[in-house]
Amino acid sequence: MFDVSDDEIENIQVPIGELEEDLDDDPARRKRKSYTMEFKKKAVTRTQKTNITKSAQEFGVSRSCVIRWMNQYSSCADDESLSSSEYRRMPGGGRRLRDPEFDKNLLEWVTKQRKEKNRVSVRNTGHEKAHITVMLTARSDGFKCKPFVLLPNKRPIPSIIEEFGKDLELSWCDRSFFNDAITKEFLIKIMGNSLFAKRLLVWDSYRCHLSVDTKKVLRSLKIDTAIVPGGTTKFLQPADVFWNFAFKSRIRQHYEDVMLYGEKEYTRGGNMKQPPMKVYLKWVRDSWNDLPQDLIVRSFKGCGITIIPGGSEDNLIHCLKPEGEITDGVVYLKKAREESTAEQLRLAIENVEIETEEYDDLDSDMSVNVVN
Repeated sequence: MFDVSDDEIENIQVPIGELEEDLDDDPARRKRKSYTMEFKKKAVTRTQKTNITKSAQEFGVSRSCVIRWMNQYSSCADDESLSSSEYRRMPGGGRRLRDPEFDKNLLEWVTKQRKEKNRVSVRNTGHEKAHITVMLTARSDGFKCKPFVLLPNKRPIPSIIEEFGKDLELSWCDRSFFNDAITKEFLIKIMGNSLFAKRLLVWDSYRCHLSVDTKKVLRSLKIDTAIVPGGTTKFLQPADVFWNFAFKSRIRQHYEDVMLYGEKEYTRGGNMKQPPMKVYLKWVRDSWNDLPQDLIVRSFKGCGITIIPGGSEDNLIHCLKPEGEITDGVVYLKKAREESTAEQLRLAIENVEIETEEYDDLDSDMSVNVVN
């Protein structure tokens, strides 16, 4: 039994700051606005005297803004300091501080640099949108298949193949998204033919997984599939629940180590280059190898794929645990299992009765007829 997951590895910039949003009726002219606490209080006061729709029209904001301000009003109604025209955020708004002392020192340093009219910049690679796609595949016994990597090159590079060909399946397709042709290549190279019996492949409902061409390839390779419905991968797919976070965390750690301590290359204009292909392929290989085999085995049991049918391992399903998303799911699972067992027993009894009726009119081979 196999499970797969396709992940995009990318460098993401997270903006710091928070603004109240007000969208115009015309989607082509979207604006971002911020409002003072004084303005919000006036809108709430007006709403209490009229209604939400009239207040929104009078102050030129959306109804959702007025509703949100009314919910916030009770926490700031008695605080006169929030009426300042310069105050725009509720107490406790924004990101939570992980290290108050660090934030305090950082704020003092940035303030000092600005007073001295020095430029404060953030170093990055300049390639925030550069990314590759990796398809991870593993078996229920803990065996990890080679990562299938989509590379942004059409022409193979011999040195890359020589160094990573034994550990990674490299697809020189010059794209970062799967199509039917690449899915076929993945199935043939990673899954291959089986000389013994059929196999079950668990993956999500991506359009290439459901296409007619992909189904033909699956039949030729004797592979059955179980499609995880959209929106349920966080409950049912081992890769999404157990592998991806650990894998991406290791990728992120490698990236941060290079940004902080590694040697960097720069363009003629002084911009930092993105890590070369040899570097990020090494991140993929090492991060996948670092995942323990026990994690792979637990991931299948944790998603209810390879547990014992009798129910003795129901407590291993992650979403049915006391701290999981479906705390009372064990009760419903037990009830469904009992109903299924009762139905199977009923059908078995009916089959026995039918077979008996067919032979009621026949004499036994050992019978003896006596004629007077």
